[in-house]
Amino acid sequence: MDETRLSTFMLADVIERYIYFIESEAVYTNEHFENQNTGKLSALNKMLTDIEDLNEEEFLQKYLEIMDHLNTRYENGEFKEKYELNHLFGYTIAVKKIMGCVDPEFHYLLDDYFVDLNPSI
Repeated sequence: MDETRLSTFMLADVIERYIYFIESEAVYTNEHFENQNTGKLSALNKMLTDIEDLNEEEFLQKYLEIMDHLNTRYENGEFKEKYELNHLFGYTIAVKKIMGCVDPEFHYLLDDYFVDLNPSI
């Protein structure tokens, strides 16, 4: 932790700390978690770039559309391999967490998405 005043703490700071945690965390070292972490890092790095270019509404809309598209693909059975499911699981976790920071309603909008997506170890 640093001495940053919370009044100046930005979404980029949250994302960067999440990335740092994933990259430095040694607890989750098996293949299951590595694929999830790859999915999380994929989402977080893209979101970190997007917050520089998009306003709040554009950002929310973009990731809602991405989640819509991924959910449709998931429902159609396009993700079959365990590593794909783990990657998707990690990606969706990261998107939901960050989007929940921007707009808490986002969690409720996605309640019916990715039903039963919880790959086992």
